[in-house]
Amino acid sequence: EQLFRVLRGVCASSIIAGDIGHAERMAMECLQIGESTSDADFLIEGHCPLGYVRWVNGADLGSARQHLESMMALYRENGGIAKALLTAQDPLVQSLGPLYLTYYAMGDQDNADATQAAFLETLEGLGPGFDLASALTWYAFTMLISRNYQASVDYAARAIALCEEHGYVAFLGPATLTHALSRGHLSGSDEEPDLHVPRE
Repeated sequence: EQLFRVLRGVCASSIIAGDIGHAERMAMECLQIGESTSDADFLIEGHCPLGYVRWVNGADLGSARQHLESMMALYRENGGIAKALLTAQDPLVQSLGPLYLTYYAMGDQDNADATQAAFLETLEGLGPGFDLASALTWYAFTMLISRNYQASVDYAARAIALCEEHGYVAFLGPATLTHALSRGHLSGSDEEPDLHVPRE
């Protein structure tokens, strides 16, 4: 278990650092431990980052879909995870956004719509905290992608307020960007929103 926690932590750190290749290798090792031990939590925490990094990479969306769907199935079968969270986010919250975008990119609108509905149900059950900030940000982006701009603005605004209240800088930028883009669409202007940040 200690080795798994170390590998999962390195995987998460590599994702944050943008080293997707190293993150993928760490995620594969996590999944191998899960498969060799048949530990449901390790399997969930292995499929989750592996699906995420393969979605980010974009070279094999079929594999990303497979791992994210496997995570979702295991999560539901086991009622979540039994052990303490290995990262700051619940794996369900981490996976719903990338799974929606994977379905969308593959042209599977029915599953994209179903995932978006599941995301809303999950979001509404979260208490105030980092998971909610993450879920609001991701959900606002799915609303932008599906051209529901007013909903995107509303959920992004909630994410921004929560991030500013608690100092969740990881999602403040993405939420602000999504909010600005959606407001730009609602304005009816042909001009893109001015997102330039002046530098000294």
